[in-house]
Amino acid sequence: MKFNNNLSLEDYVAVVEAIADGFFNENGEYVPHIGRMVTLMVFCDYCMKESAFSDVENPDMDVIYANKEIMGAYKKALYISDDELCFANAYSDAMEIVEYRKNSLTQATQLFAGIIKQSLSPNNLAKLYELSDRFKEISEGNKDNLVPLFQEKAD
Repeated sequence: MKFNNNLSLEDYVAVVEAIADGFFNENGEYVPHIGRMVTLMVFCDYCMKESAFSDVENPDMDVIYANKEIMGAYKKALYISDDELCFANAYSDAMEIVEYRKNSLTQATQLFAGIIKQSLSPNNLAKLYELSDRFKEISEGNKDNLVPLFQEKAD
């Protein structure tokens, strides 16, 4: 089994996005246990050549984890090489995106809690209606805009 640690620019971007997206479920919740498995699958998809799993749509993760050749190549690929477009750099970039998203969600949650606390006072019923409108706007919009929307409201 051979592995390719040199990615094309197109593959590099796809690897970064696939890994970063794998750490969040469809509801935007952080799921690190799934993210780790997705990272290994992305490695197999983009870096493993002649892998027994390359043509399998849903490979058995236990089999992959038990395969010493794949796991050895995976661990080796996680070390930064001289190539800019290597798996390790893609993984590092993806983890920066994951941290950014986690921090954005945390900040949005804190701002949201503060707005709710303010809005629950009897004198702020109008703010409660504004909050529900804002929440609807967020749920229909892009989750990356959570913090700016709430920061605007908090100011």
